[in-house]
Amino acid sequence: FAIILPSGQSESGEAVVLFCVSLGFVVVHLFHLSLIRTSL
Repeated sequence: FAIILPSGQSESGEAVVLFCVSLGFVVVHLFHLSLIRTSL
């Protein structure tokens, strides 16, 4: 799992959005796994 940031990017807003989306995806994935584990 790695986040590749483009070099020489003037605005960092896009990088922050990508980071938040990837972080949210990981959190949702872990939460989904915990739900499956508790439902079993």
